[in-house]
Amino acid sequence: MQKHIKRIKKPKCNSRKGQNGRLLVIAGGKKYHGSLWFAVETASHFCDLVYVYSPFNKCVLESLKKKTPAFISISKKDYAKTIEEVDVFLVGPGIDLNIISKKLIKKLLETKKKCVLDAGALRLIKPEQLHKNCLITPHNNEFKNLFGCDATKQNIKNMAKKYGCVILSKSQVDNIASSTQKIEIKGGNEGLTKGGTGDVLAALCASFSCRNNLFDSAVSASYLNKQAGERLYKKFGPYYSVEQLINQIILTLRSIKK
Repeated sequence: MQKHIKRIKKPKCNSRKGQNGRLLVIAGGKKYHGSLWFAVETASHFCDLVYVYSPFNKCVLESLKKKTPAFISISKKDYAKTIEEVDVFLVGPGIDLNIISKKLIKKLLETKKKCVLDAGALRLIKPEQLHKNCLITPHNNEFKNLFGCDATKQNIKNMAKKYGCVILSKSQVDNIASSTQKIEIKGGNEGLTKGGTGDVLAALCASFSCRNNLFDSAVSASYLNKQAGERLYKKFGPYYSVEQLINQIILTLRSIKK
């Protein structure tokens, strides 16, 4: 697994703003407003520019502005231009399940740009909409709802090959597959069952994908997420927070890439 992390590009010393990742996050809603914060907080450590667009609930954005300055809020008039400028879209964490979200996701997928789909987004698409620049992060039930079959190793491999996407199937053992590669990521513990840890994982996938291929990004994100959880477990047992997980991921990555 570490060979995949070693391939994750570090910012160059002579790079300029924007060259180390531009990410558009479309997440958060009336019910799961915290998902947007977890995603933005994670991405802000790894991307130069994190844009947020949320047509669902203005209160969510206002609340986020009070918690962190580490993002750029996009208005409706700037939305089309931002889509052209960013490297990757992250769509789905905490998103409201409605026709507005469904149409928005459909148009984003039609651009064929890199896209990480998580949580609610997986309930608003059909498999036929996926393409080679998609990375999806379903848990077992989301996989079954999307593809109509259980998340077995063979089915994960088959669906990735059939639709040309990268699948990170989340479980006690994460199974990751592309049309040509597959790998299992073991580790982690019961502390990673907390709400918000999936948002962190999706944001990590999206952040890495800005400058790296989707498969390496998924493998690296899964491995770091689990390794960070294991290191926290030694200190706190399963009683660590999502915020602590984000900070530990940074330390874990730094120790591996020295």
